[in-house]
Amino acid sequence: MFFNTYEELCEAPLASVTTIHDYVFASFIGDDSKIKVYKIDISEADKTILKHICYLESKHGGLTRLVSSPNKMNILGVTCYGWIYGWNINDIKEINYSNNSINILPKPRLCCTIGHPGESICIDFLNNNIFIVAGINPGSSIIFVSVETGKVLARNISQTDETSSLAWPVYYSVEEKDRKHLKQELAIYSFTTIAVELSLSGGCWIALGDSNGFIVIFYIASSVISRIEERIYSEDFKNEILLSNNDILWVSHQICELCTEIRSLCWRPRTQSQQSLCLVCGTTDSLIRYCFIESDRKILSIKRVNLVKTTDGTFSNGEIRSLAFSQLENDKSQTLIAACNMFSSSKKHPLFISSDKISRRNQSFCSFKVYTQDYQGNNSSGIIPIYSIGTHQDLITCICASSCGKYILSVSIDKVIRLYSR
Repeated sequence: MFFNTYEELCEAPLASVTTIHDYVFASFIGDDSKIKVYKIDISEADKTILKHICYLESKHGGLTRLVSSPNKMNILGVTCYGWIYGWNINDIKEINYSNNSINILPKPRLCCTIGHPGESICIDFLNNNIFIVAGINPGSSIIFVSVETGKVLARNISQTDETSSLAWPVYYSVEEKDRKHLKQELAIYSFTTIAVELSLSGGCWIALGDSNGFIVIFYIASSVISRIEERIYSEDFKNEILLSNNDILWVSHQICELCTEIRSLCWRPRTQSQQSLCLVCGTTDSLIRYCFIESDRKILSIKRVNLVKTTDGTFSNGEIRSLAFSQLENDKSQTLIAACNMFSSSKKHPLFISSDKISRRNQSFCSFKVYTQDYQGNNSSGIIPIYSIGTHQDLITCICASSCGKYILSVSIDKVIRLYSR
């Protein structure tokens, strides 16, 4: 079980958090574009704490999302204006912390924008050499970019427009009857969140959440990934690979009502080869959905969807803002962590709002909690009740789990970062 062991009040509302080894990276909301870097340390009183060591330098607004590479060597951040920054962990390790290093700002190794500046995008690593960019506007492409250079390597081809890009709002408003007709056209989807899982065969599973209750799941074979990687060192900088439906196997599935947005996605870790592929989804109807996926040759399908309630009915509106899994080495048991923001009224709580502007009366009708759920096995029979391990005073924006499985971190627009330990 996890316990809240340390918390710190930062200088601004927090947007995202991620970890690499024992380093913690937390980004701010708004125009404050620095990333605050901590190191998980043990105090003289033998307590686990977060020791602030430096800032990471960036511009173009606050970073709304931070992700770390599979090999834990690189970190990417995307700003609220669509700029992408990248840092290498070695630049941070080289800092002499015995001196006053708080004001040192290691410069990013990557700074680029994909598509049109100012557009909201979601990103994640495909592997250690490539990251994926998906736009939030309908008609968005899925773009594959080099981690080292920021060069666009490949993108998918829309069936309607073979030059689809991040700013092609052809189907900006689609009625339900039209959406059913266009279900197999990627251009209708408005992607809001992304999650990547490496397959056992060397390929890759990509899940994208939609703003209208759909999830889109892709499978990219290892041969296609190799073809994309070959372009990293190609001297041809103009012509990227255009991927068609013959290159990418994909399926869409409506898991909730059209008015419900997919806010968070997370692949459940697989402990054995025969274990089913499972995608966990957090939505704006305060439910957690376990989606079990099957693949048979060239056919993908959602086998079943299990629902988990996070409210007792006290709150009529809520969201699962962020999801993560924690698992100790050589341990088959897993823990799902969920950031749940609940509200008693039907009016949705604005994301970028200072907690100073919320009256005490309104706060008493809200709940911002971090939940965990432990289970074993490959089905729902092993799931035990969900329980709260911590509470924030305002909207929780992100949670993450350390790779060692010993720690959980949560950040909020109440300016507090919290560390939970087993």
